[in-house]
Amino acid sequence: GLSSIIPIDVLMLFSWQELELTICGSPFIDIDILKENVVYEDVDPMEEHISYFWQVLDEFDNEQRVKFLQFVWSRAKLPSSGLLMNFKIQKLRKDDPDKYLPTTQTCFFSISLPPYSSLLVMRKHLLYAITHCVDMDNDYRDVSH
Repeated sequence: GLSSIIPIDVLMLFSWQELELTICGSPFIDIDILKENVVYEDVDPMEEHISYFWQVLDEFDNEQRVKFLQFVWSRAKLPSSGLLMNFKIQKLRKDDPDKYLPTTQTCFFSISLPPYSSLLVMRKHLLYAITHCVDMDNDYRDVSH
Protein backbone atom coordinates (compact mmCIF):
# COMPACT_ATOMS: atom_id res chain seq x y z
CA GLY A 1 0.00 0.00 0.00
CA LEU A 2 0.97 3.56 0.70
CA SER A 3 3.77 2.45 3.01
CA SER A 4 5.59 0.96 0.01
CA ILE A 5 5.97 4.54 -1.32
CA ILE A 6 6.19 6.61 1.87
CA PRO A 7 7.94 5.18 4.95
CA ILE A 8 5.60 4.48 7.88
CA ASP A 9 7.68 6.75 10.13
CA VAL A 10 6.97 9.68 7.80
CA LEU A 11 3.26 8.82 7.50
CA MET A 12 2.94 8.90 11.29
CA LEU A 13 3.90 12.61 11.26
CA PHE A 14 0.57 13.45 9.60
CA SER A 15 -2.99 13.27 10.87
CA TRP A 16 -5.36 11.55 8.42
CA GLN A 17 -6.78 15.00 7.55
CA GLU A 18 -3.33 16.41 6.73
CA LEU A 19 -2.48 13.34 4.67
CA GLU A 20 -5.76 13.55 2.74
CA LEU A 21 -5.20 17.25 2.02
CA THR A 22 -1.61 16.64 0.91
CA ILE A 23 -2.47 13.75 -1.39
CA CYS A 24 -5.94 14.68 -2.64
CA GLY A 25 -5.95 18.47 -2.51
CA SER A 26 -8.42 20.83 -0.92
CA PRO A 27 -12.16 20.38 -1.50
CA PHE A 28 -12.41 24.20 -1.62
CA ILE A 29 -11.76 25.66 -5.08
CA ASP A 30 -9.86 28.93 -4.71
CA ILE A 31 -10.50 31.07 -7.79
CA ASP A 32 -7.53 33.27 -6.88
CA ILE A 33 -5.24 30.31 -7.66
CA LEU A 34 -6.66 30.20 -11.19
CA LYS A 35 -6.26 33.98 -11.52
CA GLU A 36 -2.61 33.75 -10.42
CA ASN A 37 -1.89 30.97 -12.95
CA VAL A 38 -3.79 32.15 -16.02
CA VAL A 39 -2.42 32.67 -19.51
CA TYR A 40 -4.47 34.65 -22.00
CA GLU A 41 -4.09 33.49 -25.57
CA ASP A 42 -5.41 35.62 -28.41
CA VAL A 43 -7.51 37.63 -25.95
CA ASP A 44 -6.84 40.79 -23.96
CA PRO A 45 -7.41 40.24 -20.23
CA MET A 46 -9.03 43.68 -20.11
CA GLU A 47 -11.83 42.70 -22.53
CA GLU A 48 -15.26 42.96 -20.99
CA HIS A 49 -16.20 39.30 -21.40
CA ILE A 50 -13.08 38.28 -19.45
CA SER A 51 -14.22 40.51 -16.61
CA TYR A 52 -17.65 38.86 -16.78
CA PHE A 53 -16.01 35.43 -16.67
CA TRP A 54 -14.04 36.14 -13.49
CA GLN A 55 -17.04 37.80 -11.86
CA VAL A 56 -19.19 34.73 -12.53
CA LEU A 57 -16.54 32.38 -11.14
CA ASP A 58 -16.16 34.56 -8.04
CA GLU A 59 -19.94 34.40 -7.51
CA PHE A 60 -20.14 30.61 -7.92
CA ASP A 61 -20.57 28.55 -4.77
CA ASN A 62 -18.00 25.80 -4.20
CA GLU A 63 -20.19 23.10 -5.80
CA GLN A 64 -20.40 25.16 -9.00
CA ARG A 65 -16.65 25.78 -8.87
CA VAL A 66 -16.06 22.03 -8.65
CA LYS A 67 -18.29 21.52 -11.70
CA PHE A 68 -16.39 24.27 -13.52
CA LEU A 69 -13.06 22.62 -12.72
CA GLN A 70 -14.40 19.27 -13.94
CA PHE A 71 -15.65 20.96 -17.13
CA VAL A 72 -12.35 22.65 -17.89
CA TRP A 73 -9.83 20.12 -16.48
CA SER A 74 -11.70 16.87 -15.66
CA ARG A 75 -10.64 17.18 -12.02
CA ALA A 76 -12.71 17.95 -8.95
CA LYS A 77 -9.91 19.51 -6.88
CA LEU A 78 -6.90 21.74 -7.31
CA PRO A 79 -3.63 20.05 -6.32
CA SER A 80 -2.38 20.97 -2.85
CA SER A 81 1.15 21.41 -4.18
CA GLY A 82 0.07 24.14 -6.60
CA LEU A 83 -0.71 24.09 -10.29
CA LEU A 84 1.86 22.42 -12.49
CA MET A 85 0.40 23.98 -15.62
CA ASN A 86 -1.23 27.28 -16.39
CA PHE A 87 -4.95 27.76 -16.86
CA LYS A 88 -5.45 29.07 -20.39
CA ILE A 89 -8.22 31.37 -21.59
CA GLN A 90 -8.78 31.84 -25.32
CA LYS A 91 -11.35 33.78 -27.31
CA LEU A 92 -13.88 31.71 -29.24
CA ARG A 93 -14.50 33.78 -32.35
CA LYS A 94 -18.04 33.33 -33.65
CA ASP A 95 -20.58 35.52 -35.36
CA ASP A 96 -23.36 36.26 -32.87
CA PRO A 97 -21.37 34.90 -29.89
CA ASP A 98 -24.34 34.89 -27.50
CA LYS A 99 -25.63 31.81 -29.34
CA TYR A 100 -22.58 29.68 -28.46
CA LEU A 101 -21.39 27.85 -25.37
CA PRO A 102 -17.81 27.98 -24.13
CA THR A 103 -15.62 25.05 -25.14
CA THR A 104 -12.79 23.41 -23.24
CA GLN A 105 -9.72 21.35 -23.91
CA THR A 106 -9.36 19.38 -20.68
CA CYS A 107 -5.93 17.93 -21.53
CA PHE A 108 -4.59 21.47 -21.86
CA PHE A 109 -6.58 23.02 -18.97
CA SER A 110 -8.03 25.65 -21.28
CA ILE A 111 -11.33 27.29 -22.04
CA SER A 112 -12.42 29.15 -25.16
CA LEU A 113 -14.93 31.87 -24.36
CA PRO A 114 -17.14 33.69 -26.84
CA PRO A 115 -17.15 37.45 -26.23
CA TYR A 116 -20.58 37.45 -24.58
CA SER A 117 -22.55 40.67 -24.56
CA SER A 118 -23.35 40.74 -20.84
CA LEU A 119 -22.69 39.28 -17.42
CA LEU A 120 -26.11 37.62 -17.53
CA VAL A 121 -25.31 35.80 -20.80
CA MET A 122 -21.89 34.70 -19.44
CA ARG A 123 -23.50 33.31 -16.26
CA LYS A 124 -26.30 31.55 -18.18
CA HIS A 125 -24.00 29.87 -20.72
CA LEU A 126 -21.30 28.97 -18.23
CA LEU A 127 -23.83 27.43 -15.84
CA TYR A 128 -25.42 25.48 -18.68
CA ALA A 129 -22.02 24.22 -19.88
CA ILE A 130 -20.78 23.07 -16.45
CA THR A 131 -24.10 21.38 -15.71
CA HIS A 132 -24.88 19.71 -19.04
CA CYS A 133 -21.57 19.33 -20.91
CA VAL A 134 -19.87 16.95 -18.51
CA ASP A 135 -19.07 13.85 -20.57
CA MET A 136 -15.41 14.01 -21.56
CA ASP A 137 -15.82 10.97 -23.80
CA ASN A 138 -19.02 12.18 -25.46
CA ASP A 139 -17.79 10.98 -28.88
CA TYR A 140 -18.11 7.40 -27.71
CA ARG A 141 -21.45 7.63 -25.97
CA ASP A 142 -24.22 5.46 -27.38
CA VAL A 143 -26.92 7.90 -28.51
CA SER A 144 -29.15 5.27 -30.14
CA HIS A 145 -31.32 4.93 -26.99
